[in-house]
Amino acid sequence: MAKKHDLELIVHHYADLCNDLCKIDPALYERYEVKRGLRDKSGQGVLAGLTKISHIQSFDEEDGKRIPCDGKLYYRGYEINELTQGFLRENRYGFEEVAYLLLLGSLPKQAELEQFKEALAACRSLPTNFVRDVVMKAPSHDIMNSLSKSVLTL
Repeated sequence: MAKKHDLELIVHHYADLCNDLCKIDPALYERYEVKRGLRDKSGQGVLAGLTKISHIQSFDEEDGKRIPCDGKLYYRGYEINELTQGFLRENRYGFEEVAYLLLLGSLPKQAELEQFKEALAACRSLPTNFVRDVVMKAPSHDIMNSLSKSVLTL
């Protein structure tokens, strides 16, 4: 298990990579008329935003015309069905690889994946007495409410 200082360095390293990778040029907001926030100047709801993480394709272009198509979801340029088919074909889980892709912009090499998994594992432990003080002392008939409350407590 990583020491606390080492874990902090790893977390800061990943946070810096995420921040650098996900910056959107402020000029693009004006260029594409994307509003920052939930409403535009006239009070209308915002319909879209800018992201470098995902893309939804809902139209095809044919002869200069936009034609509706079955939607496709892309994460960092990878079509989601292609990603999941690879995991299914190889009979393995893909959570950590997709998390790495979403956060850091590329699929990890094996060594990067192992380091990332170790960092995630080091962050999984619950605070001392968390189960006793938060979960057991405040039982609920609504498991989702209990889970939500517990996560917020962390």
